[in-house]
Amino acid sequence: MDPLNRVPEVTEHVLSGLKADQRLKQQILESAVSSPGKTAFRPKTIIALCSLSVLLILLCVFMSGLGGNSSSGNIHVVPAGSRRNSSPVNLQTVIEKASDLIREQTTEAENP
Repeated sequence: MDPLNRVPEVTEHVLSGLKADQRLKQQILESAVSSPGKTAFRPKTIIALCSLSVLLILLCVFMSGLGGNSSSGNIHVVPAGSRRNSSPVNLQTVIEKASDLIREQTTEAENP
């Protein structure tokens, strides 16, 4: 059986002891007649949202004005290297240090 067809008997069983007076019946009918999509905002909420939007606008204006004034059009250029390609390590120096170390090790091995 379709669950939607059983709604009246289920509600009758669940709400069997509930009795509404005339005032409550009238309130239920009024809320059913009123438009369901219409919600009212509280004045405090509206004031808070307006204040927040004004604050954000002022912040954007301040930041755009701050960025525009600090950039005066001067560009500082720092060269990354020279035109001459040279290695930071001199191969001749490495060879000399290696040969010195080999000489020291052989001298220590001969003279313990």
